[in-house]
Amino acid sequence: MLTGGELFKIDHKIPYSDNYNECIKQAKSDHQKNIRPELTEYPDSIAEYDTIYLGYPNYWGTMPMAVFMFLEKYDFSGKTIKPFCTHEGSIPYLRIPS
Repeated sequence: MLTGGELFKIDHKIPYSDNYNECIKQAKSDHQKNIRPELTEYPDSIAEYDTIYLGYPNYWGTMPMAVFMFLEKYDFSGKTIKPFCTHEGSIPYLRIPS
């Protein structure tokens, strides 16, 4: 890893479906109901980290509920969080008048 850091994957204890449409339906339902899914594991501590890079997909203009669950578990006082997200949405187009 370029930063010299460690990776930690935020995973649901009960994963979403492998079927894309069903997965989207489940994730949207969790989002609408503000559900915090149980995660498979958590780091023992984040005390040793000053900077945390937090990557996640963009779900309806926000983070997946599992990321909220992760963030609510720890005290991030004095930490620098560098969030970045991916998005599968449509490709933006620039229309230049002729």
